[in-house]
Amino acid sequence: MSRVGKPKVLIFVYNPESIGGPTVSMRLMMNSWLKDHYEFKEIQVNGRFGLFPRLNLISRLILDIRSFNPDIIHISGLQLQGFYSVLASRLAGYRNIILTIRGKSTDSLEISFVKKMMMGYIIEPITLFMSKYVTTVCIDMSNRIHGLKKSPKFAGVIHNAMPQLNQDNPDSHTIRTELGLNEKDLLLVYSGRIVMEKGISYLLEASRALKDSRIRLLLCGDGKDIDAYMKNYQPEIQAGKIFFLLRRKDIFAILKESDLFVFPTLHENLSNSLLEALAVGLPIIATNVGGNPEIVTDGVNGWLVPAKDSQALQEAIEKIIQDPELAKKMRKESLRIGTEHFSQRLVYQKIDELYQKSLR
Repeated sequence: MSRVGKPKVLIFVYNPESIGGPTVSMRLMMNSWLKDHYEFKEIQVNGRFGLFPRLNLISRLILDIRSFNPDIIHISGLQLQGFYSVLASRLAGYRNIILTIRGKSTDSLEISFVKKMMMGYIIEPITLFMSKYVTTVCIDMSNRIHGLKKSPKFAGVIHNAMPQLNQDNPDSHTIRTELGLNEKDLLLVYSGRIVMEKGISYLLEASRALKDSRIRLLLCGDGKDIDAYMKNYQPEIQAGKIFFLLRRKDIFAILKESDLFVFPTLHENLSNSLLEALAVGLPIIATNVGGNPEIVTDGVNGWLVPAKDSQALQEAIEKIIQDPELAKKMRKESLRIGTEHFSQRLVYQKIDELYQKSLR
């Protein structure tokens, strides 16, 4: 491998048009101060994937890898995209592969049992075996992969980095004016995919049961289940209690105007949506799953509630809404936790150290 100039790092990006998830995390890193020390290039791995090898995709990836001639290949994910990326890298003759695990196919509620078994016992172990170093983005995931923490491949937990705030135009209209709301309205916000796995039905049930007439629920994002949810909650939508805002590019502006972030997901690793809420200093209510407790400290910057429990969500929302002083303290704690544990400086320093280790 060539070592003239800055080391070359090839990044595999999946679903490149996504507004969240691994794509955002990897692109934040590529545009950080690390670009002064490394030459980054991304390869997009997208399309429909099956359990049978797509030889045309593997061939294309091999050509792309060899044309860049990377010193390091950094792959994000254990899913089929990750398998194709690792396989193509090895077939192209490159072994300096770092795999960042952001999730497991076996956690998904949307794939068949047979596919889960094939992924969990064949595809994902092969992907791990072919990697030189493996990291996870949360402690929970490192504990749930059998034997990982004792493996010499394991390079530790490296969290996703908290995004930096956009500088919004102060003359632009606000979400309150856009929706016809006033300063007395209390805005609950969720951002992410609108799908069953994110626990949206439980959040909608909780919001329907809230007694405070000032509360408005804003859902930012889209997904395959959105039409069904909008149909079932038409009375609340018509009454201006629930707003489906679809995908938004001004998510930070919306968060800064909101009073509380709610994240009812059924399973999770380390959510970029929660990190965005930290960045603006919002109190957070999240389900006690995956990496959520690494971002939300129960009773400090928010509340953790059981998954699939709309009543617990309702009660946690009301605890914060009814206590402005508690909400104020939780805002400060979210900012503190974000700065102390998820700043880009801290996270990217760990990535830099791993890159240097892999080059030795």
